[in-house]
Amino acid sequence: MSKSKHPLIVWMASFFAALLTLAFVAHQWVEANRDLWPNPRSEEGLAITLNYNIVSHALFLLALAAILAWLLNQTRQKASRDPHSSRGKPLKRQRAWKAVSQHPFATVIFTACAIFMVSEASWFYKEIIGWFDDIQAGYLLDNFSLRMNLFRETMSRNDFRFYPLAFQDLQILSWLTPYPKIWMIFNVAQMIATVILGAKIADLTVKHKQGREAIAMFAILFIFIAPSAYSYFQFIYSERIVTLLFAGHLYAYINYKLKKQILSRNAAIACALIGIFFKDTAILLFLSPAAVTLALGNIGLVTNMPKPSETSFKGWISAYKAELAIMSLALFFIICFAYLSYLPSLYVGGDRYDAELKFVRFVPDLRLFILSIYTAIRSFQILKKKETPNPVDGANFGALAYVFALYYFVGYRSSNYMALPMHFVAVIDILIAWQSCIKPWLEKRIGPNKTSFAGTFLSVAIIYGEHMFPNTFYHRIKDMTMTQRSWAATYKKSDEILRAARETGQPVNVIFSKSWFRRFSHLKQLKYDRLIYLNEDTKEYLIVDGVGKGGFHQPQIGDFFLDLDTGRHRIKEFGINIDGFVPIYEYAENLKNGRIYIKR
Repeated sequence: MSKSKHPLIVWMASFFAALLTLAFVAHQWVEANRDLWPNPRSEEGLAITLNYNIVSHALFLLALAAILAWLLNQTRQKASRDPHSSRGKPLKRQRAWKAVSQHPFATVIFTACAIFMVSEASWFYKEIIGWFDDIQAGYLLDNFSLRMNLFRETMSRNDFRFYPLAFQDLQILSWLTPYPKIWMIFNVAQMIATVILGAKIADLTVKHKQGREAIAMFAILFIFIAPSAYSYFQFIYSERIVTLLFAGHLYAYINYKLKKQILSRNAAIACALIGIFFKDTAILLFLSPAAVTLALGNIGLVTNMPKPSETSFKGWISAYKAELAIMSLALFFIICFAYLSYLPSLYVGGDRYDAELKFVRFVPDLRLFILSIYTAIRSFQILKKKETPNPVDGANFGALAYVFALYYFVGYRSSNYMALPMHFVAVIDILIAWQSCIKPWLEKRIGPNKTSFAGTFLSVAIIYGEHMFPNTFYHRIKDMTMTQRSWAATYKKSDEILRAARETGQPVNVIFSKSWFRRFSHLKQLKYDRLIYLNEDTKEYLIVDGVGKGGFHQPQIGDFFLDLDTGRHRIKEFGINIDGFVPIYEYAENLKNGRIYIKR
């Protein structure tokens, strides 16, 4: 009976079970027959793992695209049958302008951040220099190509880490344009969208009407923190898009619970499907709202969600179809992890990346304390049946599970970029507490207008208090901007000095050592006769470009040493020999790097 009514469910369950069984058999076979395989670090072994990674990830991307296409097609078919689906579309522009006029302070915040972020955007970010060095080598004309550097960073790790879609947004952006200032516009858009979605999530969750101050409060509390400085003002951290997708997932899921629209359900599934592959621990975020709803519904604590004993199996499936669909993503994730990461990592035989950081540190802050207390109070109220659970309650549990997972794998610091999703959920809780408790109390005493101002002032006061401690938004932005400016200014000054040296007719030898510029496509744009790499381990001077390429060099009078980003402390730490070199340029005395030396 069940097979005829639910053939797709039975077929999918059988398919996943077969794949898991095959993965287990493959694991046992690899372990028992290692002698039949070449050494994973040999040339043949490296070729095997590379080819396996390419084929397996190509199949993964095809499966992902197929699922997304199916969700889109299902949504379009439903929308085409809905006579009300196209209503209101001509008013979207008017609504956007109306929103800007209604939220002037939030608009000022967004505009100021956008101007600063775009003006400071450059190539001079750590990993970006290496990941996109071939764009520079192609004179900004060869950006439309697959980035093997990004493939090696994500899909070819083979160290039990699993985030195959991480940084792929950068890959797509690099196809559209090779200019990072335009990339930063997308960062701005993601930041604004995340803030607006967060404020809307809080509004959908509380009974009281949202005030004009809500978006401004969320913007202040979410943007001006250290994790946001890491994630939005730079390019290299996937937490930015994980948080946006989680915001979209939670917003769509709440809308589905309220309106039961297939568009909202499929949007929630799609956001979760993509988001879980941008960060290995992100699956805890995306599955928790549905998992908590499923668990509480089955014990009779969720309104209009039946217990198994109260309905037929078919009725139970129908009532929880959105939750079951979202939870089924866990099976897809496990299958993908087994084939894309676990099996090749098992063959390579290395330890898990950053395994030494397990439980190494735990540095909480006020936001995590608020999240924990709020979750505990809500849990007590729900279990006592004084409050009805909502998807934000599930998000709270997901955020706490996410924090613990980070602590388990790499340690946890609330000021670190990895903590961004926790901050997002904590700000939702703060806004819910403001709208449901504090705001109604204040409105009775000082009126709506003054209450709106009080909410904005309270947000500023919280941020000001947090900035009394180290590792804040200001410190992170200052360090980031000064570092980038020093790299850019020193690079420009190097070009000027080397051009002038070439005009004297003397050989121009440029030495560099441990650096983010190690792939040296940027350095190749400079004018020199020889570009020389000082190996910090062997202490050998290898000519990597120019006259005598491939040979060795002995430092001589007039040679230049570029310290674009290494820094005095790291030069000393790695034993890099600059005896006899004197500085002829220094970007700033208080900075560790940004210097040019010459051999005397």
